[in-house]
Amino acid sequence: METFFHTSGLHVKSPCSATNTAGCFKDGGVLGKIPQNRLYPLGIKILSLYPLPNYNPVGNDNFNYRTQASSQTPERNDTLRIDYNISKNWRMWGRWLNTAATSILPYGNSGLGLSTNLPDYVATQKTPKYSYSGTVTGTLNPTTVVEFTYGISHNLIDLRVSTDVATRATTGLSTFHCCIRTQTILIRSLILHGAVAWRMVQALIQKAVRLRISTRHRTLLAAYRRCGDLMCLKPGFTISRV
Repeated sequence: METFFHTSGLHVKSPCSATNTAGCFKDGGVLGKIPQNRLYPLGIKILSLYPLPNYNPVGNDNFNYRTQASSQTPERNDTLRIDYNISKNWRMWGRWLNTAATSILPYGNSGLGLSTNLPDYVATQKTPKYSYSGTVTGTLNPTTVVEFTYGISHNLIDLRVSTDVATRATTGLSTFHCCIRTQTILIRSLILHGAVAWRMVQALIQKAVRLRISTRHRTLLAAYRRCGDLMCLKPGFTISRV
């Protein structure tokens, strides 16, 4: 082993071996121990984010830490349907669906880009969803029926870190130079990328409307239109036998 020093722009090499320890680190009489004032402060803070080993490698194992934490995914579903006969020839019905789910993910969600292999940096994922639709059906005459349907659905994914133990203010890494500016650091992304987005939100809203007029033997007209967040599909028209 050889120790290198930089002094006044000069590159100086000092020996550190079993026979010559002149260039070896030494602190408190302990050979090989790096003095506290020679340690890189930010590096020490980064190392403190990692837990201590809890496993002794066996055989070809190349790791010394194991963890197992369960996710929590409680969910509630509500359904409501109402049917109403307006008259002898007209009737209507409506349906409302609602789902509320909040998942506690010790290791995050790798599919959405927010993950870690340490359970100390828990992520919370909320996925509220709802939809409602209504249909009105009328009998115009003994052979013709008209039907109108409208519906809307909403889906949201809100993923965020649920603890501040990895924020730069908490870890003392406010001066750490990262390639992405953000307020939260996850261990693996910190080492590989510098930082990671601390919150991710995705929302999807769709609307659909349909009009159908049918006779005893065929559908005279079926018109529909569906729209999402970014675009609407072109209106469609079909005529077919039933």
